Amino acid sequence: MKSVKLIALIALTILIGVLIIQNIAPVEARLLFASVQLPLIVLLLLAGGSGFLIGLIIGGWHRTSKHSKSTPTHRSDHSVG
Repeated sequence: MKSVKLIALIALTILIGVLIIQNIAPVEARLLFASVQLPLIVLLLLAGGSGFLIGLIIGGWHRTSKHSKSTPTHRSDHSVG
């Protein structure tokens, strides 16, 4: 099992290295009213990281709200009367 994880880690490292090498050209990005010039890999990492963080925040919020709805309330089924 450790060797599978090691092979996967090595493969992922190689793929990320290739991605970085192929995407070093500068690009212009327009952000609202500003225009910035940065390497494409930086833009890709910022977009991916932002999406990851938004997913964590929404996923955590969804999990918390789902958990609070699923907690049972302790009610007595015996009616007085």
